Amino acid sequence: MFRLLIPCAQGAHGAEEKCRTIERMFRLLIPCAQGAHGAEEKCRTIERMFRLLIPCAQGAHGAEEKCRTIERMFRLLIPCAQERTELRKNVEPYNVSTFDEIGWGVSMNKNYEKLMRCYESLREKVKFEPKVAIVLGSGLGDFADNIQIEEELPYGDIEGFPVSTVPGHAGKFIFGYLGKVPVVCMKGRVHYYEGYPIGDVVLPTRLMKMMGAEILFLTNASGGVNYDFGAGDLMMITDHISVFVPNPLIGENVEEWGTRFPDMSKVYDPKLQDILRETAKENGIPMKEGVYLQFTGPSFESPAEIRMARTLGADAVGMSTVVEAIAANHMGMRICGISCVCNLAAGMTENPLTHEEVQEAANKTAPLFTKLVAESVKKFI
Repeated sequence: MFRLLIPCAQGAHGAEEKCRTIERMFRLLIPCAQGAHGAEEKCRTIERMFRLLIPCAQGAHGAEEKCRTIERMFRLLIPCAQERTELRKNVEPYNVSTFDEIGWGVSMNKNYEKLMRCYESLREKVKFEPKVAIVLGSGLGDFADNIQIEEELPYGDIEGFPVSTVPGHAGKFIFGYLGKVPVVCMKGRVHYYEGYPIGDVVLPTRLMKMMGAEILFLTNASGGVNYDFGAGDLMMITDHISVFVPNPLIGENVEEWGTRFPDMSKVYDPKLQDILRETAKENGIPMKEGVYLQFTGPSFESPAEIRMARTLGADAVGMSTVVEAIAANHMGMRICGISCVCNLAAGMTENPLTHEEVQEAANKTAPLFTKLVAESVKKFI
């Protein structure tokens, strides 16, 4: 039906009244996008309305502006594919993929649809409502030992959820309590270099926000760029550099998630940073502070790239975290982060870099890393 509408753009002289009729019809259709359970009858109504629209496709010379109106209306209609399987089945026969071919920025809506499927799938299995979300990076595999575990859910049991392929990333959600704080932990994350679209990389972050998490604690393993850092140092992330990875907000904005142009001046919450400093001091844990830069990976950086990163103001580099922080900030979460510096980056020593070296260094630092994260989270709520 959409293909039949496209000829309207070819000019239909005198089609003003018809296009006004289209506008009225689309306004009637829009409420169908509100996720209604059992929307089969509504979608049949859409079908009947589309049949009434088809005659508008005949001719219309000089209707460029009117057809731009149609385009805007279609943008409003696309969310009709969200949330309900019944609705999706009724929309797909009309070749919704055509919107991608035309380039009307449906990608964010597809991300929304996928997120809703994941959320519904998760809620069928887990009712726990966390307040703090923790992403466990390399070296924190045993962090769950500190949690009073209520439930666990493997990523593979969530419909459409991306699954990590990286050694050392287990791949499951852990729900429980740190002290009195309800938390959800990601034991293993997905990375852009694994071949996932950037929307899938940040989907877990958005999902944890939908579960109820208000705070996101990001952790990772990194390479030290600052010459004052050494292997095994813990660095609190005070800011980041994101220009070397795709921004997860590119595409049509989903207003339910956040504003089109979110402020990034205080992504890492100052009050949470104060708690991290206080906790590190109380427990005698040395903690550096600095700027984290995310590269795409999976190859380690070249010496020239490390020199560039240092010139740009980075203190540590890695292959995760920043895009998650951008998505969380977009959704209004408070964010903090700790990076475990597992090695000095390329060109700073004579030693070649390996994933095994990173994992080994992270494991050695794990006890202090775990204590800093666990004791800090207990003070968040």
